[in-house]
Amino acid sequence: MAKRLYFKDVVASEISFGVPEYRVLTILHYFKKISNRPVAETLFRVDFNRKEIANFARLRVDTVNRTIKSLGHEGHLKSIGGFV
Repeated sequence: MAKRLYFKDVVASEISFGVPEYRVLTILHYFKKISNRPVAETLFRVDFNRKEIANFARLRVDTVNRTIKSLGHEGHLKSIGGFV
C-alpha cells in the first residue's frame, strides 16, 4: 500500500498535465528508478505491456503505441522484438 501511495504522490502529479510523450517517459523513468537493477545501465527492459503502461499514464493504448513509436524515432526508447 505504501508503494501505491508513493506512486500516486510522485508520479500522478507529474503526469496529470503533461503531453503523452512526457507521461510515458515519466512512468518509464519511475519504474527504472524503483527496479533493483543499477541505474547506470543504459538499457532497461520494461516488464509491463502497453496496456498496463496506458493504465499507469491514464492514456489509451493506441496513444501509447503512437507515443512509443515516436519516442523510438527520436531515440528516447528502443524497441527490441516488440518489447520496450
